[in-house]
Amino acid sequence: MDKDEIKRIFNLLLVDHNPEEFLKYCTDDVKIILHPRHVAAGIYDRKSIFNLFEHLAKSFPHWNETIEKVYHDSEERVFITIAKGNSSTIENIWDIHMLYYDKNNKIYKIEERIDTLHLAEGNVGPRV
Repeated sequence: MDKDEIKRIFNLLLVDHNPEEFLKYCTDDVKIILHPRHVAAGIYDRKSIFNLFEHLAKSFPHWNETIEKVYHDSEERVFITIAKGNSSTIENIWDIHMLYYDKNNKIYKIEERIDTLHLAEGNVGPRV
């Protein structure tokens, strides 16, 4: 797996909002962890990821993210992406994603952290 491939795969979630297609590249027990400062903080799996997308659509209408940078540590089997998010209620919030993959190139864990400075400035949108 390389940087272009992970960007294409991850954009299935961030741009296309297509979890069904994205999950084809994940292990059966994949976990998506949104850290406590995230409006939708929690741990999501193959079933609950759909609830996450419903929540994001309500809280952040027209939500989208653009991956700005991708870093890869092949020894640790992790990609780190830096993305900029926008919606009708929020502008230019930075997200950092760590995508861990196994020896079969299947993603088994994603951790997301958001720009807490944006949160401190009050640029968060509604909590639904």
